[in-house]
Amino acid sequence: MSREEAAPPARLPDRDGSMGRESRGGWRGWMGVGLVLLGLALVAGFGLYTVSLLTLIEEQGKTIQQLRKDEAERTGAIHGLMSADRSELLHLSGPSGKDGWKGTMLWDPGTRRAFLSIAGIVESDTAMPYHLWLISKSGPTSVTGFNVPANGVFSLFVERFPEQADHGGAVVVTTDPVGSGTFGSGSLVLAGTIPKKH
Repeated sequence: MSREEAAPPARLPDRDGSMGRESRGGWRGWMGVGLVLLGLALVAGFGLYTVSLLTLIEEQGKTIQQLRKDEAERTGAIHGLMSADRSELLHLSGPSGKDGWKGTMLWDPGTRRAFLSIAGIVESDTAMPYHLWLISKSGPTSVTGFNVPANGVFSLFVERFPEQADHGGAVVVTTDPVGSGTFGSGSLVLAGTIPKKH
């Protein structure tokens, strides 16, 4: 038998029982496959995160556009209210103990739109929720609830007062301690008179 045809010598196990480089090479191969799969999973996860982030940004953009549209409409309505010939300026004042509060309301009896502005609000009053009411012959009618911001500067645009306002009455602001919107549950803060519609 020639040297070329001679069988290769038998490979003996290493001290740790493995079969040398071939076994170590196989382990490294599986490790490489694992790293590739991990990389693919990270890329896929990042892709999904990017898509969800873009969707969130798009939704926020639509919300901002709607808010800007609403604010523009509100500003336009207020300017229209201020320039209307029939608009009236009403004064609201507080009872004893609330002398710091002063209110003015620009009122259009034709459209029943109103713009209420309150001054003299102290910091301790900003934690309480409030409610705006129309008091007419038929009784109290809820207009809206509101909160005063921490800086004490407050204004409110009312798109349309209840139709009972056509017959005159009183505009009243009360505290709303539990947010129930129930007349009589809080104390009177401001009051003013709406003249009867001409």
